[in-house]
Amino acid sequence: MVVEPPTRLVYFIGRGAYWPPRSVASVETQPGGHFDRLSLSLLACHEFIPRKPASFALCTGIDGGRLHANAPNLTAGTDVSRLLLDIPLEGRIGLRVGKLGKLDFEPFLAAQIAAVLRRDRFTYRDPSGEQLTLLRPSLIAAQGGIGLVVHFL
Repeated sequence: MVVEPPTRLVYFIGRGAYWPPRSVASVETQPGGHFDRLSLSLLACHEFIPRKPASFALCTGIDGGRLHANAPNLTAGTDVSRLLLDIPLEGRIGLRVGKLGKLDFEPFLAAQIAAVLRRDRFTYRDPSGEQLTLLRPSLIAAQGGIGLVVHFL
C-alpha cells in the first residue's frame, strides 16, 4: 500500500544553459559582432496535479549568467562580459511513460517567463564619437523547453 500526502512537497531543479554565439550583422550605423550566453538556474517547483501518469507543476527561482560580446568598436573594448540575473516563472506539463528498474521516466513541456533584474547594455562609439547602444537585453524574457525527468524510486 502506498500512502500519498494530499499535497506534493516542493522539489528542486538545477540546470545550466549555453546559447551559442549569435552574430549581429554590421550596418552603416553599427558594427557587427558576436554574442553568447552561459547561465545556471536553481528552481523550486510545486506539483499541482499529483496523480500519475500526468503532472503539472509551477516553478520559480533564480537564473544567473554571463553575456559575452566580441565586436569591434565596443566602448569597453572588443571582448566584454556582463553579468545577467533574472527571476523565472515556469509552468511544466509532464507524462510518465514507463519504468526501467528503479527509474521512472517523464517527458515534459515547459513555458517560462522571466523578469530580468540585471541587464547591462553593450555600447559602441560611432565614427562621430557618439556612444550608441548595440545590445541590451529586454526587461521580460520568454522561452519554451522540452526535456526528460528521471524519477529515482
